[in-house]
Amino acid sequence: MTLEAYTKNVGSRIRMLRDKLNMTQKEFALRVGCNAKYLSKIETGKVLCSMQLIARINMEFDSPFEELLFDYPEKKKQIHLVLDSLIGQIEILKEYV
Repeated sequence: MTLEAYTKNVGSRIRMLRDKLNMTQKEFALRVGCNAKYLSKIETGKVLCSMQLIARINMEFDSPFEELLFDYPEKKKQIHLVLDSLIGQIEILKEYV
């Protein structure tokens, strides 16, 4: 993944959190100590927010760092597919024991 794509993904996840909280950019920005224009640039992937801002979002809204920084739903889906496959293989092997 490129830095540009990662920046867009982080911004998108921050926007999803803001939308989930039913907050405007201005309201959200005030709560985390930045301005709405900067938040807009983050949400659209034009700039990558600092770890300091991620920490403030985490503390203010009790949102885990991982959910903002990493694409966990996709990773969970991949893990479940692998686990399902392994369980299927174990079931087949049980027939031979």
